[in-house]
Order: sequence, then C-alpha cells, then structure tokens
Amino acid sequence: MMKGLFMKVGALVRCREYSQFPEVRQENPFKFFGVLVEYSKLMKTATVLLENGQTRKFRAHDVQLVKN
Repeated sequence: MMKGLFMKVGALVRCREYSQFPEVRQENPFKFFGVLVEYSKLMKTATVLLENGQTRKFRAHDVQLVKN
C-alpha cells in the first residue's frame, strides 16, 4: 500500500493561474490560498474556496496541498 499525501475536502491548498504555455505555467507562483471544496478525479479539477470568499475551479496540476 502506498502512503502519500492525498487531497481531501477541507484541506488547505494553494493554487496558481492557468496558462496554456508550459513555460509560463511553471514560472507562475502559487499565489492563491484556500480550502478544497470538491475534487474530481475523473475531470482532474479542484474547486477551491479562496480567501476572498470566491469559489473557483482549477486544474489539479495547478493545485498543491499545504495541509490536510
């Protein structure tokens, strides 16, 4: 069995803006912090409640787990 960090609803995450260009995407900092509201494994998207009260959808690639 593999042990690792998995995103669960209620986890603290950080996110970055999406860019269609890989070079730009890698240089973008993770500047949004929020709470994970929903995670779709099939669609590879995460819905996050941001600090300002806004709910946004991000690609799973652009979301990092801070704390479960």
